[in-house]
Amino acid sequence: MNFFYNPTGNLYINQKSSFSANTYELVLKEEHGILKQDNITPFKLLKPDCGWLESIEPEEHLDEVAIKIKNNLGNIKNILCFSYKDISLANRLKKEKLNIDVLFSSKNGIFGSDFEDMEEKTIFENLKNLNRKYDLIIIRHYLEHFGDIDNVMKNLNENLNENGICFLEVPDCNEFIKNKNPLFLWEQHRYYFTYHSLLNWLINSGWNIIESYSAEYKMEPSLCYLLRQSKLNKFHLNLENNLNETTINLDSKIFNDYIIKWKEFFKMNSNKIALIGIGHNSDRFLQITSARDRVNYLIDDAIDKQGKFIAKCRIKVTNNKELLDAKTIILLGVHPRSTYKLKNSLMSKYKFKQIYSIFKKPIKL
Repeated sequence: MNFFYNPTGNLYINQKSSFSANTYELVLKEEHGILKQDNITPFKLLKPDCGWLESIEPEEHLDEVAIKIKNNLGNIKNILCFSYKDISLANRLKKEKLNIDVLFSSKNGIFGSDFEDMEEKTIFENLKNLNRKYDLIIIRHYLEHFGDIDNVMKNLNENLNENGICFLEVPDCNEFIKNKNPLFLWEQHRYYFTYHSLLNWLINSGWNIIESYSAEYKMEPSLCYLLRQSKLNKFHLNLENNLNETTINLDSKIFNDYIIKWKEFFKMNSNKIALIGIGHNSDRFLQITSARDRVNYLIDDAIDKQGKFIAKCRIKVTNNKELLDAKTIILLGVHPRSTYKLKNSLMSKYKFKQIYSIFKKPIKL
């Protein structure tokens, strides 16, 4: 399966730079039950004009995660956070004389501010040169950004204390596949995991699974794994040990119904259309449904997005909802966990009558 795309979620300073965005091909393949990219585009070619944006991952489940870590780990002296996304969990465990190191953060990252600006082999070399062992290593929503997941986990494993714990969290693509929705396919994610596909890979890699579960969020749960240090000298997939392996059936036609129905929706409606919530999911939606010329407004409240452009689109991002009237068709590009809260707020304040979510086929909410 393959898609052609312009870098999605990237913001451009002006319309000219927006229309100069390159086109790449995303090719997918399945390997031992795991879906992955087969032709990885280097991050340096995907970097936005405006620089990398920090993203906020769901955190409502982290209080429970902190309790689980405390129950399985005694005295915690040193914590390693892979990125800024992990600091919130580390702070839930904070106490006097606790050391917290962060590899990638704009404030105090040991390796710098942006993981995407460093070659993977350099990251692995730098991990080998850390002069401290850690009781807890946290890596939330970053494993899927690597092309070489074996070496990521191998090097983190080598920086764990003998009785240390690694907390790993990744997005679950299973609901997207089950609902035949293509919006999870983002070029910055090199791997697409389901609960069993990642669990099997971790077991085959020698990790001792303390606990594994799914933190339930609409459409995209967070897969959580508490891991003890692996005893294997080499990380590799042992093909003789495929515990409950499930195959991801993904053919080239699986998303056709979603795409066709949205294209028909745009063709049939003459009212002005506003897309609210401008990130990589919204951008992917506009590209995959060929709707960049059909949408009239791109709305987002984020200050750093004001006046910016997405790839090959003539509309500036604005936070001004007063441009819209009650007849405007509203498409919500926000994550499903926030959809109904935003929908109710918009209906109450602006009296919009037609509101849809891009995470579903075009059925009015």
